[in-house]
Amino acid sequence: MEELFGLDMRLLMFIMLVAFLGIVVAVGFTALLNRIMFKIGVRNIPRRPAQTVLIIIGLMLSTLIISAALGTGDTLSFSIRNEVITGLGEIDELLTSGRRLFLSEDIRSDPYFPASQFDELRASIGDDDRIDGLAPMIAETAPVVNPVARQSAGSMRIAAIDPAEIGIFGPILGF
Repeated sequence: MEELFGLDMRLLMFIMLVAFLGIVVAVGFTALLNRIMFKIGVRNIPRRPAQTVLIIIGLMLSTLIISAALGTGDTLSFSIRNEVITGLGEIDELLTSGRRLFLSEDIRSDPYFPASQFDELRASIGDDDRIDGLAPMIAETAPVVNPVARQSAGSMRIAAIDPAEIGIFGPILGF
């Protein structure tokens, strides 16, 4: 797990460490400056040991549940990502056109190569022995809904590869 809610885990750890140390220092100063307040706060610990143990076990259990949920989510994310990447096979180079904006009467944003450019690329470098194969692909991120299963995903990566163009890459696995 490298991020939680978009924050780097090291940064989050340092923030939590500073907050924890600040709380410990504040409680320590309160205990030193006002001994009566400290004694009132801790007097119930030896008076009610069963309740103290129950509270400690409850806090430990809730920490365990939250940690397990975060770990399970990371494991599932890794497994799904790994299966998709394995299904695509090995790719050495990936060429994209990028989003271009033409400032003429034809104003548009085109993230894809035209098919004619791909055919020109295949004709010019397709005979190179260092290249095993070329295949065009369209990929987008979009929300999807399965009305039969009544499930949805807000952001799914959708890839379209022409089966006739797969060639040496072999069949797509995992689908």
